[in-house]
This record gives sequence, C-alpha cells and structure tokens, in this order.
Amino acid sequence: MPTRLVLLLSLLLLGACTTDPKTLFDSQVRTSTTPLATSLAEAVRLAPVAPLQIDPGRAPQYQIGQDQPRLLLHDLPSNYRVFRITLEAQQLYNLQIVSDCISCSGNAKYGLKPAVFLLDADGTLVDEHPSQALTGSRGVSLRMSGLAPHSGDYYLLVAADNRALGYEIVLEHRGINQPMLVTPNSVGRRRPSPMRSYPIGEIRVFASTRR
Repeated sequence: MPTRLVLLLSLLLLGACTTDPKTLFDSQVRTSTTPLATSLAEAVRLAPVAPLQIDPGRAPQYQIGQDQPRLLLHDLPSNYRVFRITLEAQQLYNLQIVSDCISCSGNAKYGLKPAVFLLDADGTLVDEHPSQALTGSRGVSLRMSGLAPHSGDYYLLVAADNRALGYEIVLEHRGINQPMLVTPNSVGRRRPSPMRSYPIGEIRVFASTRR
C-alpha cells in the first residue's frame, strides 16, 4: 500500500477516535449501506477474501471499518474481514490475530475487540475459541490453534465485537497452549486489557508454523 495512502488512513482513524464509540457506531456502522450478512457462511460469501500469509517477515495490516461488509453478530452489525488458508487433514494450525491500538495517547486507549471464527469450505464452523490471549498498552493479540478436521480451504473471519463499546476490552480464551479439537462446552478464561472497545480498527492477521 502506498505510504501516502497508509498515512491518510491512519489520520482518518485517529480523527475518528475523537468521536464517542457509540456515536461512531451509530453513524458509520448501523446506518452503513454495505452488505449485511445474517450468518457466518453468508458473511464468507459476501466478502472479498485475502490469502492468509504464513510466517511473514512483517505481518500486513488490514483496516476494519465502514467500507467493509457487515455481519449481524450478537444482534449488532459488525464490520469484518475474511482470510483463506489451505490445510491438510489433522494438520496443526496456528492463527495469530492482533488488534492494534489506534488511539494510544493518555488514559483513553481505543482499539477494535476482535471476534474470530474459522470455517471450512462448506461454511461449517470449525473453531471460535482462541487458545491464547495477550494484552498490552499497544493492542491485544489472540492465538487460535487446533487440528484441521479434513483437507481443504478454511476461512478465518475477523469481526468487530461491538457489544461493549467504550468499555475495557476483556478477552475470552480456552486457557491452553496445546492444539486440540474444540468442543462447544470448552471452558474459557478471561483476560482484561487496558484498551477500550471501538467499532473500527486495524488488525494484523497471519498463520504461524511455530508451535
């Protein structure tokens, strides 16, 4: 992406962060005219799909904002992005999702709270429970690890979780580091972050071969 365009997007994000999160949600997300999916499978069909990079030297940044399609998540419209990775049956996957702080001055630090979902090529949900969560003053990071149930393409959907805009981000994760097949009754742990939830943001997403 050209340097001038990156700078312009950064300035727009910083300018947006002077706006109250709920006001910004109402003006840019709720009233947006971008496509609105009502299921995860539909969300994958509606969105442009980017290939998920593996062990990049520098993880690329992606904006989640008013220009992206929306998913009805917890009865709230949420902008999102979709990434694709090809896996073999029983292959270990390690997916890293980082949400960067986009307004980091003073006590009010803002960033997007990511909700993550891994689906197979048929649109079946494979994983939605990060195995690790890390927090810091410059952002939050999620790691999703597991074993692919079968060979084929998989789609990682990263959406804004807009349930508690303006409040401290609390991340939920399984609390384990070893790969596993996730069950719906997985017990989670909670990790608070000094960053507050915002409806738009910048993310870095990539796959790692490191265990």
